[in-house]
Amino acid sequence: KVLGWLADDLGFLLTDQEKASLNDAVRNRDIKAYLEWSEVRGLQSMRPDDASIATLRARYQLATLLKKFRFPSDRLARERAATDKFLQCEERCEYFNREGWKELAWAEEDWMVNVFTYAKQFLQQLLGSALPSATALTEWSRHGPGATLDTVNQRCSLYDKHISWPYSVTVDAYRYARYVIETDARWFDALRRNYRRKKSLSWDYPLDMKRFWADVLKVVDGNRITFVPKDAKIERSIAIEPTMNLYLQLGVDGFIRRRLKRWDVDLDDQKRNQRMARLGSRDLSPYSPVTVDLAGASDTVSLRLCELLLPKDWYSYLLSLRSPVGILRGEKISYEKISSMGNGYTFALESAIFAAVCFAVQKATDGNYRKEDIAIYGDDLIIPRRLFSRTRLALERCGFAINVEKSFTSGYIRESCGTDWLRGFPMRPVFFKETPTTID
Repeated sequence: KVLGWLADDLGFLLTDQEKASLNDAVRNRDIKAYLEWSEVRGLQSMRPDDASIATLRARYQLATLLKKFRFPSDRLARERAATDKFLQCEERCEYFNREGWKELAWAEEDWMVNVFTYAKQFLQQLLGSALPSATALTEWSRHGPGATLDTVNQRCSLYDKHISWPYSVTVDAYRYARYVIETDARWFDALRRNYRRKKSLSWDYPLDMKRFWADVLKVVDGNRITFVPKDAKIERSIAIEPTMNLYLQLGVDGFIRRRLKRWDVDLDDQKRNQRMARLGSRDLSPYSPVTVDLAGASDTVSLRLCELLLPKDWYSYLLSLRSPVGILRGEKISYEKISSMGNGYTFALESAIFAAVCFAVQKATDGNYRKEDIAIYGDDLIIPRRLFSRTRLALERCGFAINVEKSFTSGYIRESCGTDWLRGFPMRPVFFKETPTTID
């Protein structure tokens, strides 16, 4: 109904054929027809010389209003599509781990050899060649706001996560979990008092610490794979991590985030990407910013790539904190990637790797770094147009793939971090993700 009303209001900006096709889909409640209609009217289809800004905005708004709406009847189909995409990404990682890495490590082009070298140097400078102290590594460790393997009835508060033991943890992360608990005096003391109370032990009774830790920390194989909303066609696969793994992973996230800010990569603020995307939509010079998006980026950071690029100690530490396997509908899957969405350090780590590649291409091409020319936020990358061809090839050699539907490297359209631009004009539409109940 809302789509129909909006189509009536904006109909004067559409052609007769566009109005007829859209009205037929609305009248017949034909979801498939609407999605087909919308596919050819997205950002990539815009031709600013053929229509006014108002007309392009109207088409884009109508085409995307329900793009992210999760139609109840299509839930299973969306989950199947998400499962297929997840498995395809695992296959890509498996290929890179087995064969694909050779194209990067054994590159013949001089500039690509330099990119590989500079990317390693960048990450070594960013993280440090050796691990920092345990105190520095866990300084930013914390419980996140989302669910873990121990979450019951969606109770995800900080209190619930502290009080709900035994805490799940993988075998390789076990010793680090003990460390962060033992070095947090308030947590450790409260945990022992709570343990005595639950076990009906007197306050002066000496604890058997071997038994204590066996009861407090529960070793699990890995995480659980599930699905969350994405858009009308597909769900997003994520993993629910063991409680203590996630706690430690978020410590890595905090460490990397603060180091990246030295390179003007601020994962706490999207404004830099948004501003540069707007500037890029107004300029077609070789130095103009272009926006690049990667397909399945979080699910294609392969183990071998991390082994090749990261300092050895850091790679080992990240392996200890990750979930080596995921459970999908009762089936155990051994991950070929370093981490899945849901892992606390995935976003920061992928941002660091993409930054390393982009800055390495810049240095291999120009001989120096220019931080003001590059912006990174996850897999939302902004680079000068003249570096796109080399950056694309370098990313592909690392096992990644460009998302051509969401990358804008020519013309006057740019998209980054939730903003869409055409010649400097904002084009971002309104999305309905659920049925509206009020006008607020």
